Amino acid sequence: MARLIAAASGAEPGSVQTFASAAPPRGWLKANGAAVSRAEFPRLFAAIGTTYGAGDGATTFNLPDLRGEFVRGLDDGRGVDTGRGLGTAQGDAFKSHDHAASTNSTGSHGHSGSIGTDGNHRHAVNKKTGEGTSNNFSVWGGDSGVDAYTHYAGNHNHSLSINSNGSHSHTVSVGNRGGAETRPRNVALLYCIKT
Repeated sequence: MARLIAAASGAEPGSVQTFASAAPPRGWLKANGAAVSRAEFPRLFAAIGTTYGAGDGATTFNLPDLRGEFVRGLDDGRGVDTGRGLGTAQGDAFKSHDHAASTNSTGSHGHSGSIGTDGNHRHAVNKKTGEGTSNNFSVWGGDSGVDAYTHYAGNHNHSLSINSNGSHSHTVSVGNRGGAETRPRNVALLYCIKT
């Protein structure tokens, strides 16, 4: 602890450092957002004022609250992190991006099919009217030739053809995964501010 105090003793009021101890060294306060006395810490109040909160507006002011936070350098006109003021907080975010996804094409293809057998059957024709006329019929009964039938067709099937769908693909939905925040690997240390 003596080495920590010695190393930090030259820091200016308002300086922020991390410590590998649970309690702040002498002359430092935890950067936990607490309201502290303006009269008790005049040099710190002169350095940061009410940037992190005005306390009760008269006798206290707030320390920065760095618990659980990553610190980012103030943009200060560079144009990388625009629209930010000193001490302002920023929520986590992902840069807008796309995820490509596709399924394999099934290629041009068709579907085979068949219809059921009609069985051994024949069709009637009327020789007088020509209704149901066929060039392939036999006289039934042999009287006047009025009623006649085509020859038996025998058991048979009829072919069925289905059009191809052509080459195509299917849409894919990509599910979400991850935790409650975005973060790199890290180690938790104590942020403190010099009084």
